Parts: sequence; structure tokens; C-alpha cells
Amino acid sequence: QRFLPEVFSDDRRLLLLGLVILLTLVIGRIGHFYSDFVTPIAVGPLLTAILVGPRAALMLGLVTALMFGIIAEQNLRVVSFVLLGSLAGVYSVSKHSQGYSLVRAGLWVALANVAAILFTGLIEELSARQIVTDSLMGAVGGVAAAILSIGLLPYLEQAFRITTSEKLLNLARPNHPLLQRLLLEAPGTY
Repeated sequence: QRFLPEVFSDDRRLLLLGLVILLTLVIGRIGHFYSDFVTPIAVGPLLTAILVGPRAALMLGLVTALMFGIIAEQNLRVVSFVLLGSLAGVYSVSKHSQGYSLVRAGLWVALANVAAILFTGLIEELSARQIVTDSLMGAVGGVAAAILSIGLLPYLEQAFRITTSEKLLNLARPNHPLLQRLLLEAPGTY
């Protein structure tokens, strides 16, 4: 209410945030059965950064990191992994004013995941094999977060009637049938 009053006063956005948190934690719970590091938990902050804004995404990233830490039996290594990956994804999506690239964001998340796993593994004095295995899983989790975001974004845009810059770019393509018809029938208005 204090930091994002425009989101707090909009019921659709609050519902979207609740759905994204729930979806992220369900993905986290499912991924926890295999490995915490391969879980694409950064999908929530990535979607929130695009659909609501970077400030809300940072807050959601912190909340999901803490909640996923509870799922992961209060493992501080996992919390730092999720938090750093989420921050890198939000930063990557929000720093480009002309548009975002979820592929680039996925690579940033993967890089941040690997760095967090590497540093926390060295602090805990884990074996090199364990650190490399966890780092590979973290890289896969970062890329998987981008893939899930790409897949879920159009459905969330449509369901909550949110227009993103990517959607506007798709509508402005010159080969769009409506723009082609406008060009032929009313050339001056095109």
C-alpha cells in the first residue's frame, strides 16, 4: 500500500500478483523434489517485472526467496541462490527501455545462479564435483525460468488485459493484415 499504491488500488493487479506468487511456489514445491537449484523459481519475478513493474518484481522476488527457503528447509544457500537469480532477472528485464528480451534475462538469471551457487559452495567448503553439479543445475534453472516466462506471458497478458511493449510491437508489424488493408484503402492514414 505504501510503496505501490497504484498496484494496491487495482484488484486485477493484486490478483495477478497473488497468482504469480502461488504459481512460483507450486513450481518451487515441485522442483524441490528433484533439486532446489534446477527449480525455475525466477519465473515469478520475471513475469512481475514485465506485467506490473520492476519495483513490484523486486518485492515479489524477496517474498518468494523467503518462502522458497521455508520449502527448502531453511537452507540459506538456496535463499541466496533464488534471491540473486531473481534480482538479476528483474534487472535484465527492466534496464532496457526500448524493450526486453526474456532470452537475455534467462542468461542473466543462469549466470547469477551459477555465481551464487559457486560462492555459497565455496563458503560451505563443498566438493568441486558438488559445486559443478549444482552450478549446471542452476544454469538450467535460469534458462528454464525464461522459457516458462515466454510460455506464460501471453496467457497472463490476455487474462488480465495487460498490454506490454512486446504485444504492441507485434501489433505494429507492417505485415499485420489490418495494417496492410489500411495501407491499401487509406494510404495517407498508414
